[in-house]
Amino acid sequence: MKALLVLFLLFPFQSLADSVVPQGKFLRSCCVDDSDALQTLVNTENELWTVTHTAFEEENCQTPYIIYEVKYKSAIQDKNLDMTALEASYTPLSEIVSEALNQIGFCGFVDWKTNEKKIVTGRTCDDFFQPREGEILYNIFDLKADGDKMNLFLGMPTSSKNGKTAERRFDKLDPRFYTKQ
Repeated sequence: MKALLVLFLLFPFQSLADSVVPQGKFLRSCCVDDSDALQTLVNTENELWTVTHTAFEEENCQTPYIIYEVKYKSAIQDKNLDMTALEASYTPLSEIVSEALNQIGFCGFVDWKTNEKKIVTGRTCDDFFQPREGEILYNIFDLKADGDKMNLFLGMPTSSKNGKTAERRFDKLDPRFYTKQ
């Protein structure tokens, strides 16, 4: 007991809200983002975060057609979340999508196969620059309880806060949250 008391005196407490690190799977159910119907899963295992976006043909998210996934190594301090990209990938989920990706040479590839993940880290895919390995996204997060559910909120980019540098770290939370599964 004395050793525990000494530890408490030597190492000051952080508030509970500042010391909570998200762990587990957090899901954002079907929502329309720009022109895509998406379902997003954030899976956190210690410092490894995997963000998986599944795109659907319909707005009610019945038929998935492609998966986009980014793996990050994270570092958390208070509510700051530095996400270092490890790998980005796409997985087409139908022959039609694979064929279409091959016809346009999506991400510079013409050998897309259904249900086969293709690593696209550092590539340009249809005018969208994929994160490079080691590139850091300067994000923020918050965990909020809603009854018996825990919700994860992540930062969202603005014109002045795009997350590309620590000075341009996201400073607003996206109101669309992820619910712990």
